[in-house]
Amino acid sequence: LREIGVEKDSGDRLYYVTGTEVHVNDSENRIGEDLGAEKNGDLFAFDFLPLEVNGRLLWFYHQGASAGKGANIGNALRNSLRNAYFENKANGTRNPDFIITGHVHKPAYETFSMLEGESVNVMHGMILPSWQRKTRFAYKVAPSEINKIGMAWFGISADGNISTPEFRIMKDDDRKPVMV
Repeated sequence: LREIGVEKDSGDRLYYVTGTEVHVNDSENRIGEDLGAEKNGDLFAFDFLPLEVNGRLLWFYHQGASAGKGANIGNALRNSLRNAYFENKANGTRNPDFIITGHVHKPAYETFSMLEGESVNVMHGMILPSWQRKTRFAYKVAPSEINKIGMAWFGISADGNISTPEFRIMKDDDRKPVMV
């Protein structure tokens, strides 16, 4: 873990969230164990990871909302935050402060806010970029989309303040014409 900057002796923790099975051949548990990830019962990988950091509840899972296209970019992510908000209210359960997903390989960040009495409740949502080039399946479902490989990070201060995420993206554009 030291090679990737995780120092368990300093209190750092690594959590592994499962992804699409075809990419890892259902080897997430072994990968998580090899990386020294935190345990989930007897496993080293989480299908759904609720994590509390400095009083903020984060939900991590692989397959969430779409990022949207054109004039609709962000709508599906914002609506998924709204849905989570109202479903948790109806069930009497705590709303997450931040939902982080992946799968669609199109990075996005949105917020949903709701006035509750005299305070505003803000939920954050983020879709992470891809960690790999397109697969044959991705070319089948989104042949002309530019693949965005990269990462994102954000901070949560000791008083629970959530910073706006920062993305580092490498565009992988296969749309260049073939010259004949």
